[in-house]
Amino acid sequence: MYNETKLQDELAYMDEQMKNVKQKQYDWEKALNPFAKMDAILTMVQDIVDIKNKFINISDQCLNLYTFPMTNQS
Repeated sequence: MYNETKLQDELAYMDEQMKNVKQKQYDWEKALNPFAKMDAILTMVQDIVDIKNKFINISDQCLNLYTFPMTNQS
């Protein structure tokens, strides 16, 4: 089960992932080869989808943590 510390760790991880996406955007903008551009875009999109899914999971866990605090304590 999640607790506040676990949620903070997950949010820190998501922040790091967003920094990686920004770096990939920079790589995409600097790439000269069209295939390198396409690869950078595809990996960037996949990372964004992963972040979105993690955010949805964290949102659900926050809702559970604060809606039913007595059942989620470790």
